[in-house]
Amino acid sequence: MAKSLRELGEGGVISIFREAASSDGLGPGMAIGDDCAVFQPAPGQQSLISTDMLVEGVHFRKDTISARDLGWKALAVSISDIAAMGGTPRAAFLALGLPAWADSTLVHELKTGLMDCARAYGARLVGGDTVSTPGSLLLCTTLLGEVPGGMALLRSGARPGDLVYLGGVVGDSAAGLFLLSAQDPVPGTENFAPLLRAHQRPQPQVELGRLLASAGLASAAIDLSDGLLSDLGQICQESGVGARIDLEALPLSRQAMDLAGRVGRDPLDWAVSGGEDYVLLFTVPPASEKRMLSLCRREMGLRPSRVGEIRSEPGLSARRGAAWRRVVPAGFDHFRP
Repeated sequence: MAKSLRELGEGGVISIFREAASSDGLGPGMAIGDDCAVFQPAPGQQSLISTDMLVEGVHFRKDTISARDLGWKALAVSISDIAAMGGTPRAAFLALGLPAWADSTLVHELKTGLMDCARAYGARLVGGDTVSTPGSLLLCTTLLGEVPGGMALLRSGARPGDLVYLGGVVGDSAAGLFLLSAQDPVPGTENFAPLLRAHQRPQPQVELGRLLASAGLASAAIDLSDGLLSDLGQICQESGVGARIDLEALPLSRQAMDLAGRVGRDPLDWAVSGGEDYVLLFTVPPASEKRMLSLCRREMGLRPSRVGEIRSEPGLSARRGAAWRRVVPAGFDHFRP
């Protein structure tokens, strides 16, 4: 039977996560219990640090994601940041804000999802914090990772003439959220399970990021969290360049296109500005393109999609058909309507 937070207490909440984390066999100073965790990157490695926050009513609703999937997603979004830098996730921290309606079942489900994700990507939970909140559930993850010294993929390395690639399909997460938020049932929903998984259980592309960094194949990279145009715009801003995107070259899933046809939507809207796909967008010098494609196919069975080109002229342009048009880097922004 589920215990209330009053019955559980802060120590009880912490113990739920501590028991799961302690089973990972961490060394001294790297397990929950001390004031701080001790982190020492391996020789020749640089540390990577990422923090992400998920707030009920802003990033998720209780009726569109289970607690277990929410635990997974809370860590996966930070792992995706490490992937975008070409790194390996190592030590995770969770700051958990629990409202009065939460109970021990919720905490156990969050823990299970988070630990499933940690184990899947080789990360270890080593600390965090717990607080009460006046109404909304809140999860903040901080993740430490490693990358070989001097090999981190940055947003500032794109150069005119570089080719823009995507590591996977885009638009599935936004399509999944559409399904979950639809007021009227969509016929054939059982066929769209991959869209729901894309939104609720994203799969960070850690292996791809490591390959691109270790082989020196990419000049810049970012993970798609806010939307393709918005995130590409960040690469352009940091690199002092512009870009062209061929919208007809964007990789779309069969399920997203099928759903769009049934509900009268343009799947490119989900792909361009939907966000939360957590695939890698990266730029490749033309001289490295053939080797990149060969290594991705041989090492991962993956064929990234070429979708555009970096230009010296600032701003973004896109085409659907023959004509190029200037576009605004649309995507999710917390502080804009």
